[in-house]
Amino acid sequence: MNIIIAILNQKGGVGKTTTAVILASGLARSGCHVLLIDLDTQGNVADILCLPQSDELRRLLSPNLHYTLEQVITSSGLGQLDVIRSDKCTTALKQSLASVTLREYILADVLASADYDLVLLDCSPSVDFLHFATLVAADFLLIPTWLDKLAVNGVRDALQTLATLKRISRCRWQGSYQLSTRL
Repeated sequence: MNIIIAILNQKGGVGKTTTAVILASGLARSGCHVLLIDLDTQGNVADILCLPQSDELRRLLSPNLHYTLEQVITSSGLGQLDVIRSDKCTTALKQSLASVTLREYILADVLASADYDLVLLDCSPSVDFLHFATLVAADFLLIPTWLDKLAVNGVRDALQTLATLKRISRCRWQGSYQLSTRL
């Protein structure tokens, strides 16, 4: 059984991808079998790992293509760490899934067959169906942030999005953060 962790903030430039790659590589080096999925059109996971960008995410989730999880996974070169890369083709994926019924479950359905200790989901800052699908699939939410107003607003917005999805998401966060208009 794998544990799925979403790394998300609704603000860009706060270290989501850096956190995801460092956490994934550290866990892999400690012996965990880890899958890191890049859900951002910028494809920076591949850049950080010195891999070429690829449309593996689009091939995996596109309703017109029938790739299995095993067919799109790439080795990171770090032993126990595998990746599913993203690139600008993720925009086309979003468009092709716009009319799909229950598209919020597509990632959870694909990851149900994943044989990993941990799956880390590196999210883009934009709120779209992939954002929702991530929160539906995840067990836990990790929100990197800087201590500035806009980044903290991104944390608040991410938690509000999760609260909106509470009926269909099993994702939880731990901490004393309370939704407040003071932030």
